[in-house]
Amino acid sequence: MAAAGYDRLLGLLAGTEQPIALAEADEMAVEFLQEMIRCHAYRLVPGRKNHTVPPIAGGETFGTYGMRTGKAVEKFKQKYDKAHPAGKLPASTPRTAVDRETLQALIDWTTNQTTPGAGRLYLEKVLGLTYDVWHKMAALISTYEESINGGGFTALSPKSQSWIDANNDGICDTGRCDEAGMSYGIIQFTHQSGRLAALLRDMRAANQALFDQTFRVPGTTITGLLDHLDNFATQTTHGIANLSTYDLYSARWKNCLLTAGRIAEFQKRQIDAAITALKASYRRIKVTAGGYAPHLTNERGIGFWLDVSNQYGDAGAQTRYTSIVQELQNEGTPVTQAAILDKAAGPGTYSDRRQYFRDYVPLDDPGDPFARA
Repeated sequence: MAAAGYDRLLGLLAGTEQPIALAEADEMAVEFLQEMIRCHAYRLVPGRKNHTVPPIAGGETFGTYGMRTGKAVEKFKQKYDKAHPAGKLPASTPRTAVDRETLQALIDWTTNQTTPGAGRLYLEKVLGLTYDVWHKMAALISTYEESINGGGFTALSPKSQSWIDANNDGICDTGRCDEAGMSYGIIQFTHQSGRLAALLRDMRAANQALFDQTFRVPGTTITGLLDHLDNFATQTTHGIANLSTYDLYSARWKNCLLTAGRIAEFQKRQIDAAITALKASYRRIKVTAGGYAPHLTNERGIGFWLDVSNQYGDAGAQTRYTSIVQELQNEGTPVTQAAILDKAAGPGTYSDRRQYFRDYVPLDDPGDPFARA
């Protein structure tokens, strides 16, 4: 019996499975493959977000191996062959198909992975991590933390940069003013929350020489950068640096963050920090004082609320949960996991994101896998 899903890709790497090509029927295998292709900056290849948004041009969706994906593979092969004239990829396989050698090249050619993401193939085969439910949650959350440059480890979302207050009334006139300062990485570590400062300190602790080289900017010091990150309240106004020297929105600092996001050692620190944050949220949801969310009982419900916690903070997520429970009780509606998720995924600014976590197929463990991991 042929392997399916992720095992199909492992079999392809082992030489026991046939190439994956146009009109491939194994949607899960295609999904994992598309995640890996997108690490090489082929952003027109469908991503996980295409579960809930309209298909990209040509009708191609995530899990569909259409011409967008095929053309990206063809372009990758052309680029790879040009960079490796002595080790070109096999010509016997159709140029739009992925054979063993092409999949291995997608994994091994790390210098070409300019938009690395937290897909399973990348985490296991590039970073060498042991994949579990926490890695899956971090990857799923990163899907909806995509930013101006495509998401993943290099995601930058400087929302406060567009603060405009023409009326001088203290209210932002544009729609991108969360005042949280720079947000970065797979789960958007923010300046305001302190998570960005903690992440960069973790990176420096892992490899000080490499960190100092990566974040070397003329006229600045590492001490000054870390001091700016540690003191959001006094160093920024509406999330924007008071001193241009450490303006994280400037091209020089964004380039530093982008470079760090492409370094495997620092990517692992992002994963560690993301999982630490998710586990802290989980404890509040289900463990501390019995947890505040007894109605969330399986992977879908708990995973859904972990995403809410990442977006709004643990306190904000708890307030939202309590509010929804009260709304249901006032309506006379039984308080169940399904009712809570439906209410949270109702019409609103983030309804597509909420619906994604409510309906996404891989969150299908009938129990609580987070407690077992």
